[in-house]
Amino acid sequence: MSMHSLIDSVLAYVAEPETDYAILINGKWGSGKTFFVSHQLFKRLGEQYPELRLVHVSLSGLDNLDEIYPKILVGLLSNQASARIGSGLMKTLLQLDIKIPKIGITTKNIANVLKDTSLVIAKETKSKPDMFLCFDDLERISNKIEAEAVLGYIYANFIESKHTKVLLISDESKISASAYKEAKEKIIGRTFSFSPSMRDAFPQILEELVAEINRERIEAEKEFLFALLDSYKIRNLRTLQFIIRALDIISSAVPELKGDSFHKVTFFTTILSFEYRKGTLDLEDAYNLTNVETLSVLKSLSEKTEEKVKSYRDIFYDTYIKFHRNEYEYFRSIVDLVFSGYLDKDLFIVEIKSLEPQTLSIE
Repeated sequence: MSMHSLIDSVLAYVAEPETDYAILINGKWGSGKTFFVSHQLFKRLGEQYPELRLVHVSLSGLDNLDEIYPKILVGLLSNQASARIGSGLMKTLLQLDIKIPKIGITTKNIANVLKDTSLVIAKETKSKPDMFLCFDDLERISNKIEAEAVLGYIYANFIESKHTKVLLISDESKISASAYKEAKEKIIGRTFSFSPSMRDAFPQILEELVAEINRERIEAEKEFLFALLDSYKIRNLRTLQFIIRALDIISSAVPELKGDSFHKVTFFTTILSFEYRKGTLDLEDAYNLTNVETLSVLKSLSEKTEEKVKSYRDIFYDTYIKFHRNEYEYFRSIVDLVFSGYLDKDLFIVEIKSLEPQTLSIE
């Protein structure tokens, strides 16, 4: 199902009066479900239903059903645009010693105090929905509680009694309990499979993560980037986001970077990110990757000595460099960026100048 079709289906669900079921988006970890809901679905829902309170709650680590109400409350109060907190309610919160993000006060028993108010529970109305609850990471709840118990709680407190619109997000391949399947049949009316192509998500990622001044440069490397993703069978949207963020940092640091140099920067950043995100690369190995000529010589020496176990450096060479010798260039500064999130601009400029000094206008 395309993302546009999925959005239309959710809008149809919200428009349906007095629903008595939830809907579920099912997809693998890293497929971009949360990013899609937060950046695309909620945007459309907000445009279509300006008065609808949109609440996103992560169930990751949940080990007690009583934690759900506070999570919803924090979601409501953290989003000041949708919470519409009046002065009377603010006085109540201040008196209760509550701590809420972006408001700066402390949590005690706020959930119990407000449990039966319209701030937490959707209003009973037949005309239009009052709140849209999104419960994410269903498969990541603590082993102290069962997924079917969470579904039952959500159904009893929000769907059955108030006809609240509820969306669940999960990777169902991680939930094996038969009791969950039985509960799902009773509570979840529609399940949408989420497996969008990263190409479809690319424009949204650029818009959300990249400074406008850098988008054209990164867009120019799009086909090369996707050729690498396809070649190495990388399907994780978080990996793509990781790469794009790194390229944005590099582009912002050195706006004068030329196209040929940026192409090599893109290649090195991408393959290093592949390895780092897979957990197969440590910092010491990354520092030993060096330039093509050195790696080629070391590879030849290891072959002559007939080493039984290949070094990481040799595996890296065979996997990436052998097929992209003309595009590979080693950047110590990018290694540090991938591992730490920090780019040493001075070191990066030195490395770029040594690469193509005749084409650079960097002072």
